[in-house]
Amino acid sequence: MIAVAEQLVAERGLAALSLRQVQELSGQANKSAAQYHFGSRSGLVEAVIDARMSTADASRRALLSALAENTDGPTPRRLVEALVLPFVEASIGTPGSRYARFMAQVLLDPGLAAPVWSHYRAGSLREAGALLVEACPLPSTTARARVDQVMSLVTVTLAFAEARGRDPALVGEELVDASLALLELDPGR
Repeated sequence: MIAVAEQLVAERGLAALSLRQVQELSGQANKSAAQYHFGSRSGLVEAVIDARMSTADASRRALLSALAENTDGPTPRRLVEALVLPFVEASIGTPGSRYARFMAQVLLDPGLAAPVWSHYRAGSLREAGALLVEACPLPSTTARARVDQVMSLVTVTLAFAEARGRDPALVGEELVDASLALLELDPGR
């Protein structure tokens, strides 16, 4: 049901997402299976995010661990890579993925964006973001806002790349460069 929900939202938008529709498209004979497993439409959205975020989280934790072992400390570029590249891998780096398009739809929905932002501000994303705020040459409040902007930029850019079948390595490189520029741009200039 999770894969069906992801596909439904990516291809038809959030308006098409209902527990009943997901249940029917996934071939569930039990008419209350979706209600039982997810409770609500919001619960289903959170289940999709949880299922896909765990892969990216594990990859990001490995990158952050490797950075922590470096005696010179992490560079801003390596921190941005740790923030961005696992999401690239979990979306356009996975054949047949619709995850970035799903996330972009949910991120732009005022009623459902909260689970996305709670995931963006938790776990390895929180850790990578905090390290970026420390490494950023901007005041901490500006740096925190920029990290949020980076996550929005990454989500929407990956959604477009996913829909167009762009090369994950190239998109990842472009996103790292753009994110780094956003985090280093002085707003006083």
